Amino acid sequence: MTGLTQTFGSKNVLGSGSSTLSVSGYTVADGNSGADYTVTLATASGTITPASLTLTASSDSRVYNGTTSSSGTPTVGTLYSTDSVTGLTQTFGSKNVLGRDLPRSV
Repeated sequence: MTGLTQTFGSKNVLGSGSSTLSVSGYTVADGNSGADYTVTLATASGTITPASLTLTASSDSRVYNGTTSSSGTPTVGTLYSTDSVTGLTQTFGSKNVLGRDLPRSV
């Protein structure tokens, strides 16, 4: 038997042991075009685990305006196939000026 491969029945994460694996891509080399055998294809269970995806806020600065709004655009890590992420926005953690020394009167 040559060319044996197996494939998942679905590309999606279905939970532990919930993906079905099927045998494919084989040739029975018996000198009789495979007619000497009745082939039974048995499936097996498998697991596809979720891929990691990192969404990263981009650096931004602006003048105080009383809101947490940011004009920066977050970046998206590696996606596969035609997958996409929509609706990305980022905000400052506070509407206040933080992390710098304020002028002092003497």
